[in-house]
This record gives sequence, structure tokens and C-alpha cells, in this order.
Amino acid sequence: MTYKMTDEYRKVLTEMIGECSHEKDGLGMPCAILISSDRFGGHYRINEYRCKKCDKNFTLKDNHSFTTDADMMKVFRWLVDNGKWNKFKYCCVVNKAHLDDDSDTAKIIENDTWLHYNSERFNVLAAMAKMEGVI
Repeated sequence: MTYKMTDEYRKVLTEMIGECSHEKDGLGMPCAILISSDRFGGHYRINEYRCKKCDKNFTLKDNHSFTTDADMMKVFRWLVDNGKWNKFKYCCVVNKAHLDDDSDTAKIIENDTWLHYNSERFNVLAAMAKMEGVI
């Protein structure tokens, strides 16, 4: 099975870790253009938008991609800090055993390193578990 991060999953994960999944207000036009100097003496523009949910300015780079190891660690820490890690891990292990047709579920539970080697898969599984009410 291929695990692909979607905007819906990003929104679920962002809100799950307690951050705002910024959305553009109105027509999505920039509310401010900031001009800053770069190291060559020129200028570049950063488009800022006003979030219709939290009413703060943000750039498009402010939202998490949830495809990086850093984002995976934010989700992992949330799972651990909120007592959801074991339930999440068990859910993933049962699904892996089913998908791999592996009857030795206990062996998979002991060796959960496979879960951490693909940050996008980890985060997609966490979003799916959250959406299904497992965590």
C-alpha cells in the first residue's frame, strides 16, 4: 500500500498537535507584501496572508508538510505526551500483520522500527488513526 500525504491529512495532523492549519481569508489575496534585503543587496518579496481561523498573518511555508522527520517527531511526541502511542502502535501493527499476511503479530510489536523509517507513512497512519477515532 502507498501512503500519500493529502491536504486533509495535513489539516488533521496540524490541529491534532495543537497548531492552526492556516486558511486564506476572502479571495486568498496577500494582505501584505514584505520587502527584505538579501545578502546581495537586492530585494525579495514574501507574500503574507491573513488566516481566517486564527486571524494571524502567515506565509505558505508556515504550514507543515508532514513528510519530514521533524514533522514526524512532532506527531510522535504528541502521541507519547497524550498517552496515545501504544494504541497507535498496536493499530499500525495489526494493520501491518493483516496487510503482510503475517501471523506473528507479537514479533512485529517487538520490532516496531519499520514504523519510523518513512516519515510520510508514519504521519499518514497517524492522520488515518485520528480520523477513524482510534487515537
